[in-house]
Amino acid sequence: MDSEHLIHQLGTVLGLNLAFSDSGTCSVIFNGDEVFFERNGENLFLIAPIASSVGKEDLFQKILEANYLGGETGLACLGLNPTRQEFVLHRVLCGNMDYGEFENALTAFVSTARHWKKQLYQNVASEKASSPQAEKQDTSVGDKNILHQQMSWMNV
Repeated sequence: MDSEHLIHQLGTVLGLNLAFSDSGTCSVIFNGDEVFFERNGENLFLIAPIASSVGKEDLFQKILEANYLGGETGLACLGLNPTRQEFVLHRVLCGNMDYGEFENALTAFVSTARHWKKQLYQNVASEKASSPQAEKQDTSVGDKNILHQQMSWMNV
């Protein structure tokens, strides 16, 4: 996989001069949702922070069930970053991939990350809700133009 070419082409589509840092990483923020890209040999890791894990041990079973065969994670994996004490979604892209395939995988990944942010937020919010008058949150996930709604970017 030519991850440098894919990242460069993503930058071109977004109107950015996007490239990996010396450590082989970069990130893009799509409407507040940050995705980190990390080059590792022939593989490209997509990583998205989802939510703080502090005090949320009750969610571990839900996350493990979602990971089973990638059924609720769009072939990505939910995990725990113990250093940052946060849940993350990650996916490894490998093999030959053209830009169209990469963009499709990235779009699905961002949609999945947004879904899990909402799922985990709703779980916490439902625990805090003390009355039927509690505000309802928007749970829509469908966003077909994720890549073209990019707000900012940075190399890390």
